[in-house]
Amino acid sequence: MQKKIPNQCKRRLYKTRETRITHISSEAVSALRDYLSRKKIEIKNERYLFLFQHGDGLEILKKKTSQKCSSTCHNLEKQLSTVLKNIPEISEKNENGRNSIYFHALRAWFKTQVTDAHQSDFAEALMDHKSLKLVYYCQNDKDRAQTYLDVEYALTIAETEKIDNNY
Repeated sequence: MQKKIPNQCKRRLYKTRETRITHISSEAVSALRDYLSRKKIEIKNERYLFLFQHGDGLEILKKKTSQKCSSTCHNLEKQLSTVLKNIPEISEKNENGRNSIYFHALRAWFKTQVTDAHQSDFAEALMDHKSLKLVYYCQNDKDRAQTYLDVEYALTIAETEKIDNNY
């Protein structure tokens, strides 16, 4: 029997000189592969999915010094607002007049799901939050990958039956 390895998105950060590996659900990988196939982008490594810096539609912002910088966060927020505008069923406003679905709400949902399925420290570690209590939360990459596989059901929206069975 082949051992299941979680899908990973690997990104090197030059400011902190760290490499961060983010586990993503099979559902997200399927959507990403569909997107990449429509964009005709070749996936070079099946185990790691990389964020492309050139030719993938990342918005380039020009600073006053005319330097170019890729603004991934801005691009993701813009994509989310475009989706919300195009799908009226999910573009509801909350009692404050703001969108019910917004970028930070997705992070809050992720943390809540992982905390409910496992524990808060693991959720914080996956989100790469730096806090004093995480200094003492030690987990190697292999164990972290296995724990992610154990909680993946809580992050997969399409598999609602597993979530319903837990409540």
